[in-house]
Amino acid sequence: MSLGILTDPNISGLLGEILERQGQICLVARGSCMSPDILPGDTIVVRKVPSSSLQIGAIVLSASPIGTPVSHRIVGFTRMNDERHVLLRADQLKAPVETVPDYDVIGKVINVRRDDGRSINMGCLTYTINAFLRALVLLCVHCMRTKMVTLWVKVARVVQRITSMLESPL
Repeated sequence: MSLGILTDPNISGLLGEILERQGQICLVARGSCMSPDILPGDTIVVRKVPSSSLQIGAIVLSASPIGTPVSHRIVGFTRMNDERHVLLRADQLKAPVETVPDYDVIGKVINVRRDDGRSINMGCLTYTINAFLRALVLLCVHCMRTKMVTLWVKVARVVQRITSMLESPL
């Protein structure tokens, strides 16, 4: 999901600085790759969070490979050159999973405000379970397309996490 007219490759760094100072920012979404959770024209509220708190299923704002900000769903984590990387994918695109260092994650989408006044809290338990399941489906599709055995192992871990979440008392 692209964000309005934020096309300058330096904008991701600027957004990161604003988040460091303000704690959260609001941006208007453009594009439909994250529908139905985020629709064109929705206002997303992004909060700075520690990278250690990022979870599979969350939608995050990150720097794209060309430096412009995008919001995509976390479908997994990996380590490369002793650094933790986040695996990201848009919900509606057939594009491959993007791998970005966790320090390129600018913030986490915590709320979506629709034009009609409705608000979606991205932190509630129901949404979190739904997001986990959606991330699982995206990861499975990616694994099937690329025939990557290591990602199948990651999918099994996600299934275990979902199962333990569903079995634990609310």
